Amino acid sequence: MKNNNAMKKIAICAVATLMLAVCALSLCACDNGTSFSKDTRFKVDLSHSSVMGFQLGETPFPAIFDIAIDADNTYAEFKTDGTMHFQVRTAAGLFGETLDTLLGAVGTLLPNFTKDAIGEMIANFDIEGGVDSMVEPMFPGFRSKLESGDLDGALKLIQTSLGFYIDGLDYTDDGVKQILDHVAQNMALPENLLELIPADTVLTLHFDNKYYVKKVKGKDGKKHTAVYISEIGGRSDVTQPWCVFDMTTEGKGRKAKKKLYFKAEFMNAEVSFVQQ
Repeated sequence: MKNNNAMKKIAICAVATLMLAVCALSLCACDNGTSFSKDTRFKVDLSHSSVMGFQLGETPFPAIFDIAIDADNTYAEFKTDGTMHFQVRTAAGLFGETLDTLLGAVGTLLPNFTKDAIGEMIANFDIEGGVDSMVEPMFPGFRSKLESGDLDGALKLIQTSLGFYIDGLDYTDDGVKQILDHVAQNMALPENLLELIPADTVLTLHFDNKYYVKKVKGKDGKKHTAVYISEIGGRSDVTQPWCVFDMTTEGKGRKAKKKLYFKAEFMNAEVSFVQQ
């Protein structure tokens, strides 16, 4: 039971990390927004990030990140036209032989974190409850798409509304078809999910939106440079942005690098990005 609880914490930690893209930091706008003077790309700074008390810069998380994530294709980019793109891409081979390496790395924390244990956790994941209580009210038709085996159509409902999308699954593959059929019939994931996903699968989570940069004054009374994610959030008294990054600059001259940071207190999480 303790091992199952620990595995759930790891899973929640991973999901929470992705959800952080929609969290907000309370700041008050003081002047008109602008965009970056040149296209600027940031990478995740694990050394200054944490989720649910886990310091992501400490062993074994950097090793797990390096094994599971394609760091060169995981970034947040802000363009001069006021648009931004965020993506997380899994490493090539993650669903093949690399999976055993990843399990070995996680095993330094959880010795019993085996494929069988993961399969049990996957099979017990409550898709139906989450879809009915959270997803369907926001994206009507999502459940009917899943029940018809149309995962791509379900994801595009979210993409149209929020800008989030996941690509990389081969919907013509027999294993993927088995997964979607199982979900459609049971509103649950198959226990052998990891075995059914093609070994050469590379998944990419995309998030596209608009942004603007503002000089702001925080609740602490200090002046900040903030990056607001969303076009209308923060420009209206009745709306809020997806999230607001506190931006700082470290170093001088050619060595100067911008850093983005935000904190989500209800998740006990802090995430940092550093300019590439």
